[in-house]
Amino acid sequence: MKQFDLVFAILLLTGCAAPEVVQNTNYKDKDLSKRDLTILPIPDDGITVLNKDDVEDDFDDDKRKPEMILQDEVYKTILKASLKSLKRVHVIDTQFPASLFPSRKDTSQFFQVIARVRKDTTVDTFYVPRKAMLESHHITPDIALCINTIEFGRNLTEPGPARFVPGNTVSTPYGSFQEPGHFENGRSSEYLGSNFFYVIWDYKENQAITYGLGKHSSMLMLGMTNSTWKDNFKYIGVEIFKNSPFFWDFYAR
Repeated sequence: MKQFDLVFAILLLTGCAAPEVVQNTNYKDKDLSKRDLTILPIPDDGITVLNKDDVEDDFDDDKRKPEMILQDEVYKTILKASLKSLKRVHVIDTQFPASLFPSRKDTSQFFQVIARVRKDTTVDTFYVPRKAMLESHHITPDIALCINTIEFGRNLTEPGPARFVPGNTVSTPYGSFQEPGHFENGRSSEYLGSNFFYVIWDYKENQAITYGLGKHSSMLMLGMTNSTWKDNFKYIGVEIFKNSPFFWDFYAR
């Protein structure tokens, strides 16, 4: 089948979809264990960092721009974790330069898949690297994970419900009494949040296996550290592959 040279209208893949994720029902019971999965680097224009000061603090030995650091670290972490934990497909053990694709909007290198994955009527655009472009980088695509965009930021959870705090008990020579209580507003918690668009593309069948919008939050118990970032990067992979025909083995060693 010829590689797509036009923008799809709405890509209609029916059936079982988690919120903001669409899975192609053609792959529901399909055996992909003999197929090869390539995890591709994120395009240069696909990284947004809202908390750059945290990157500078937590990757203090790396003097590159925050976007370049995270582009590299996300890719390497997901690849490493997938090689160990992802089952029912063969993950290609090849690491490419993180800055392999300058722009996902370059139509000579990417084609567009326009699809609706949200609960409302919003239509999103997903970008898939052209097969010829990948082959020019000595990549022979079979199945590929393409993270189109990812945004990082330090955020606050919604405050919890107000709670009643009883007053102190005061003891006197004439007896004890309790001071009036009061209500305290609920507290918010800080977390590192990541939001990402992705598509898993089957180049043999020329169709999406799954695509969608994902997110992950890593709570900040003792402040931001390098480990907070690494935890978030790993679980980006978990969030992506849990809605796919593949299996993530949390107990893999």
